[in-house]
Amino acid sequence: MHVKLRIIPTLKLLTQENRYIVGIAVGVSLINGILPFVIILGNSEILNSLIRENYQQVWQQLGLTYTIYILGQVAVNVGQRYLDVQMVNVDERLKLRLRRSWMKVDFEQLETDDFFAQMNQSETSFRYSGGFAVFMRQLNQAIQSVTSLSVGIGVTVTLIVLGINQSKLIALLSVTSLGLILFGEWLGLIWYRRLTIQNLKIFRVLMNQERVLNYFLMEVINRYEIIKSIKLNQFSTVIMKHYREQWATSQKTNEDYIGNQFQSRIVTTAMTGLPISILVALLIVKIRLKILKIGSLNNLFGSLVQVAASSTALVTAYQNLERFEQQTKFIHQQLLKPNVLRKKQRVTTGKVIAFENVSFRYASGKLALSHVNLVLPIQGTTAIIGENGSGKTTLVKLLLGLYQPTSGRVTLDGVDIQALNRDDYLKLFSPVFQDYAIFDFSLKENMIANHAEDSAVLDTLLRRWQLLPWIQKLPEQLETVVGSYSSENFQPSGGQKQQMALVRGGYQAGKLALLDEPTASLDPLKELTTFQNIKRFSSQQPTIFITHRLGAAKIADRILLMESGQLIADGTPEELKQVSPEFRTLWAAQSRIYQ
Repeated sequence: MHVKLRIIPTLKLLTQENRYIVGIAVGVSLINGILPFVIILGNSEILNSLIRENYQQVWQQLGLTYTIYILGQVAVNVGQRYLDVQMVNVDERLKLRLRRSWMKVDFEQLETDDFFAQMNQSETSFRYSGGFAVFMRQLNQAIQSVTSLSVGIGVTVTLIVLGINQSKLIALLSVTSLGLILFGEWLGLIWYRRLTIQNLKIFRVLMNQERVLNYFLMEVINRYEIIKSIKLNQFSTVIMKHYREQWATSQKTNEDYIGNQFQSRIVTTAMTGLPISILVALLIVKIRLKILKIGSLNNLFGSLVQVAASSTALVTAYQNLERFEQQTKFIHQQLLKPNVLRKKQRVTTGKVIAFENVSFRYASGKLALSHVNLVLPIQGTTAIIGENGSGKTTLVKLLLGLYQPTSGRVTLDGVDIQALNRDDYLKLFSPVFQDYAIFDFSLKENMIANHAEDSAVLDTLLRRWQLLPWIQKLPEQLETVVGSYSSENFQPSGGQKQQMALVRGGYQAGKLALLDEPTASLDPLKELTTFQNIKRFSSQQPTIFITHRLGAAKIADRILLMESGQLIADGTPEELKQVSPEFRTLWAAQSRIYQ
């Protein structure tokens, strides 16, 4: 029951992708489990007919036995071919579903270390487990083994009880033999269960150690920025020290794992050797007393071979299925979540965004925003300033609806944004955060994403954000491919990537641009031009931008000053100089840098 319940989540996933696949797998496995006994029992009858010299019956039994066997093999091969092809497709579809599920995760969860740890675990589970095709092979093996085991035990028990009523000696020998076999197998199963639990514990440790090894061996050097730090700051020795320490630990765990498997093989050998020796002795006695025919020996040996092989295969498949379920636990959590769809109000316009007594606390317990009240008409230019950790970016993420307030609410034209259609609401904005991503495909695709191509709009944005002269010098211009997958391994500079992000945000054509430190990677001249453009085009596209540079904030129509998660000042630059001592302190501190 325990194993059955454990594999149900995986069976649900498989039937969601292909409702026939589990049924066909069960059918193939049942036929595979029965076919060996068609040959064993048929050959025994052929042998008995040969001893009686009844050759007509020999040919009849020969034709019937091998016709059934060949037809069974054809059915198995056709079914297995279907399963092999479909399981490859199922694996790919489940990977796509997993990636789509990641895209639906709330930003609050997305930014936690736990989520990425689980995401990496689910991703690597396809590598370690071999994918759901491996699960299906193990399930096939388990069902086939149970079938062969059941038929083999049935044949064996029949041979044991035959003739039991002919003499007290036979009855005593049969009952004693059966009792010894059952007692020995019971002890073996207890021992094997303990080894299996230990095997799973060791394997979980081994998986975690493998991920750590992979980090120090490959992941730690998979980006230019990291390699640069390793070479310039002398980290190579430290990294290799950690790798060697982890490798030594992993080797010890591997030895424990191999030792556990060796003990498991000893148990299975004992579990098959004991009944074989007892049963052969009993059968010889019955044949000598003419209770059984000579062909019964073939039935016994054939059945015992199948029972022994099936027992070993079953416990191996059981261990592998348990291990697979451990590896794919997070995949089940992601893909089997109930899909609750609530109808949301469509967004047809947007004029005013308001924060009504909004507070926000991270899952770690840290309070990031406290009782913020704010009205933001979608017009002009607004700068959000403050020290690191003051709540600037959190405020913008709440505005976008990426986070949900712990208390209070954010509204659009008086309607709580949580009640609005998420896609409609996000289309109001053109966001550009500091942690933008540049992907390994063409410059054009990086900037227009999945929006329809409009050459005139793109050209205007390239000129506005000063990218056009650089792109025109490239041999392939907008079709230039970024990253390691291109033959040239083309990499834009940090400033060029930030300009591309600005173009990308503008191309979304939202009513309100949201820019998080939009000039952090730009040189002073480009920075000046960028802020001038933000001001110049604010009548076409109102802008909210986060900045540490108070000089740049002077271009804003309105400044919001954040401190320790609170909005402590709100007004024009001139008003804040008059009424906010905190603003004056920041202004004076930055002014001294340029004196």
